[in-house]
This record gives sequence, C-alpha cells and structure tokens, in this order.
Amino acid sequence: MTASTALTPGGVGGSPNEPRPRRKKPLLDGDKGLDIIAGVWLIAFVPTILIIAWAVWAQVWGINVGTFRLAPTWLDLGIATVFYLVSGWGVTVGFHRYFTHSSFMANRPLKIVLAIAGQLAVQGSVIVWVADHRRHHRFSDKAGDPHSPVIRAVRVTHKYVGDPSTDTLIGTDGYPWCYNSKGKLIYDTGDPDSHVRYGDSLWGVMRGFMHAHMAWLVSPDRTNVIKFAPDIEADKDLKRVASMFYVCVLFSLFGPALFGWLFTGTWQGALSAFIWAGVVRMALLHHVTWSTNSICHMIGERPFASRDKSTNFWPLAILSFGESWHNLHHADPTCARHGVLLGQLDSSARVIWLFEKVGWATNVKWPKPDRKARLLIDQNVVPERRSSRIGRLGQYLNISYWRAIKLDRELTALLNAGVVPEAPEENLPSPSAQSAADSSNEAAADT
Repeated sequence: MTASTALTPGGVGGSPNEPRPRRKKPLLDGDKGLDIIAGVWLIAFVPTILIIAWAVWAQVWGINVGTFRLAPTWLDLGIATVFYLVSGWGVTVGFHRYFTHSSFMANRPLKIVLAIAGQLAVQGSVIVWVADHRRHHRFSDKAGDPHSPVIRAVRVTHKYVGDPSTDTLIGTDGYPWCYNSKGKLIYDTGDPDSHVRYGDSLWGVMRGFMHAHMAWLVSPDRTNVIKFAPDIEADKDLKRVASMFYVCVLFSLFGPALFGWLFTGTWQGALSAFIWAGVVRMALLHHVTWSTNSICHMIGERPFASRDKSTNFWPLAILSFGESWHNLHHADPTCARHGVLLGQLDSSARVIWLFEKVGWATNVKWPKPDRKARLLIDQNVVPERRSSRIGRLGQYLNISYWRAIKLDRELTALLNAGVVPEAPEENLPSPSAQSAADSSNEAAADT
C-alpha cells in the first residue's frame, strides 16, 4: 500500500484533517410489504364500503334482515362513544401532541396508556404514526410530504449523476434528489416549482383530495423510522406497545361485540355492537383524522402565518377533538392547544389540562400571547370578531373558553399598542419547527 492510498482518519487517502462525508439517513426505508398494504385495505377501506352498502340496503330493502334490525340501539351508541373518545384522545393527545411534538411531558403510566389508547384507533403503531407525521411536518405541502393534496408523491425514474455513498444525488434538472434504502429515486427536494402538482382543475383538486385523504395509505413507500422517530424507536415501553398493535386492533374491533353480549346476553346484541360501536365507529374516526390531512389543507381560514396550505376548518372541531384548528398547529407545532381563539373548541387541550392538574403531565407548552400575536397575519381578526361560527352557546360550552379570554385580551393589548408588525414572508415560521428534544433527536438521526 503506497503512501498516497494509506488509510487516514479522514478516509482513504487525503489529509488526516479532512472530515468524513456526512451520511444522511434516507427518507424512506424500503417498501411496505403486501401484508401491510392488504391490512390497510381491510381495516381502512372495507368499513367504508360496508357503510355505503348498509345505506343502500336500508334505502332499498329496509333496515330489517329477518329478526335482526340494521339500526343502532342506545347501547350501541354508548359503547361507540366510549371507544371513540378513548381512541380519539389517544391519537390527538397521545400520538400527536405528546409523542410527535412533545407539547407536554407525561409520566410513565400515562405514556403507556396514551400509546395503547392511540393504537385502538387502528391508524398504525405509535412508532409508525409518529414517523409519518414528523415527515409530514418536515415537508408539509412540499415534495416528501406523505399526504399532501398539493404535491403528488410520485416516484421518479430518470437518469442522475452523483455518488450514492454520499446520499446526495443531482438530477438532470440540476436539483438534488433523495432516494430510499434500496437506491430508488423518490422526491425532488429542490425548487418547489419543479414538483409535480395536482393542479387547480376540478380533476386535479379531486385527485389531490383523494390522495391526501385515503390513497396515500396504500402507497408502497415506508417512512424511515430511524430518521424521523429515533426517540420513539429507542423507548422500550413504546416498542413493547407497538409490538401489541394487532392485539389492539382485535380489541378495538371485537371489544364492543363482547360488551354488547355482556349487556344483552344475545348474539343480536353482540352483532349490533360490533357493527355500530366497532366497524362504524372506527370508520368515522378514520375519516375525521384523514380529513385533517385533506380538508384542512384545502378549505378553511388561515389567520396564522405558516409555510404551507394548512387551514382552520370549524365544522370538524368537535369530532376531531380540536385537531381541525390546523393552521395554528402548523404555525406553532409544539403548542399544546390548537384552538387558541375565542369559541374554538379543543377538547384535547382540556384533557391535557386535566392531566397537568393531577400531576400526570408537566412542562405543558401552552400558547404565549406574544408569539401568537407575531404569528397572527390577519390583523382584522380581533377578539370581538373572533367567535367561532358554532355560535354563542358554543363559546360557553367551550372548555378552553376562559383561558382564551385572557389570551385574547393580551393579544388585543399588543395589537392596539402597535408592537406587532405584519409578518414578512422571510419571518414565517418553519413547518418543521419541533421541540428542542425533537430537534436534537433529528440531528442525531442524521449523523
């Protein structure tokens, strides 16, 4: 071996002080298996198809099938409500605001309970869900976003130049391209104008909606967990809960049937509870969650500054547990409350508040008036005109109402004092803004 090719601390050849090339982890980790895609079809699409079939059957032949009545009982609705609340808050409070964005810190028992409750929603294991959502925030409405209604998440097949060992490939159009662990090119991370957009035509809008709402679920691309959720992957408790995902699926589907049988003692009661508190309840929660991905990036108001198309869509506020105040969430991702204006219902924030009061949650990141004022880009949205369209009754039923009053008064004082300039484009917050813990984990994952 000659001196020119001798191994050095900097690699093969070169100066000993030459730094090693930094190798980034790829966006994706291969493809989803056929078993996963088949499971998604079974769990996500079949219930929707069954509900449509029931509606057609009831309209044409009536709601009675022999001695069985195809209509929910009060028991079915009660069981469905309990499962909907537990699994829904498991996703919004647990998966989203705690595990993904670290909006608060939970003790160990609460952490485990939230992970199990979230998996009862049957939207994937806690590890996969967090990885997908952090990737969504990193590339929100840009190439790389797994469920944007704006940018087509398509694989690209064209020639490129570059060294695969550096994880930096330059496409023939001059922009860098990412590739997955199998070496397949995927997303263009350069000029936004070079992305493949759905367009503004009716057909393009509908395609974008369907992709963001459901079709992305059967995409073969699998988000790299080590890159986007290394902290969740390294947590032994969460790995154990994630390994129980299919147990949670079975209980979420057939648990209502068990309760229906225990309360009625008949197979008709068990079957009715399975249909309405199992299948229909699960499908409803799925579509509400998916609507946050689709509708809340297409329709609604955008009072806060963000670098994407996120919106506030008030009709989903109650069913989504406050998640439909999506514009504020993308403007301030780590905030524990998304509905920060008067009349904006956010039951997830109240659940976090209760956890804080009993000492199970600490370091809660409640909204700060000065930060909200800086993010507020619609200066005409003053507190007295900020009421939700839900109405005056909704204000007094709003669990965050009195906290919002105080916040609005402080915002008004800042606005009246003229200390809040209109947010310039270059000062808009990054959609990838995460907590300090998330940022450090992400940096560690890239090294």
